[in-house]
Amino acid sequence: SIEEMAMKVPVHQKYTLTVTEASGYFGIGEKWLREYAKTHSGAAFFIGNRWYIFREQLEEYLAVLARREEEEQTQVWGIY
Repeated sequence: SIEEMAMKVPVHQKYTLTVTEASGYFGIGEKWLREYAKTHSGAAFFIGNRWYIFREQLEEYLAVLARREEEEQTQVWGIY
């Protein structure tokens, strides 16, 4: 079946991830991921009763958040 085939594809190679897959892969809560999907136009889509999140877009967004956090920590501690 298609679902069995989808399960065989490694998560890091998938184009889209369900909220559950993304949560397990990135270690992020499902509630946060659903909110991300709802508020970031074009980053995810809803079919039936599931959100599908574009994996690469989420990776890029998380990288931006990590850089922003790093910059803020650098400013707080005065490290240049």
